[in-house]
Amino acid sequence: MSCTKNNFSIKQIYQIKNMKTKDLHSLIQHHIPQIQYLELETSESVEAECAIWQQDDCTLIIDFENKNLDSTQVIAALQNVSRKLAWLDTHRADVLQTISTESKLNDTSNTYIQYAAFLIENADDVFCDFALAAPQWGEQTAACSLEEDNELIFHGIETN
Repeated sequence: MSCTKNNFSIKQIYQIKNMKTKDLHSLIQHHIPQIQYLELETSESVEAECAIWQQDDCTLIIDFENKNLDSTQVIAALQNVSRKLAWLDTHRADVLQTISTESKLNDTSNTYIQYAAFLIENADDVFCDFALAAPQWGEQTAACSLEEDNELIFHGIETN
């Protein structure tokens, strides 16, 4: 009788560097419900589109800094990514207030998350850089990050 944990038997626990793309994508789709689409041909570790802030096409990038994570650590990290996306989704007003307060971009109506890039160092240390955009801002985006403890940091305004 085989023991299972998160749909992987003990025999199937292996490092991410040895994981097949389809297996990684399967884990991602299972543990990050916000994912709408996974890109198959990409230079990034993982590139996808996710649903957040009433948009379903936010670009999502996940980069695994440590290629020696085993599948149980990858699962924990992916769950952490999902929790961070959920935090961003439920704290939209706080994020927009921070942008309005700390920048000269007072009109935050129609603001959306242009992209969210996650750097996974290990199961617990998951960092998120993201950019906010709005039609009225033109080519400007608000650069922000969400630290491992969900501390929101505004980095400034960038011009694309």
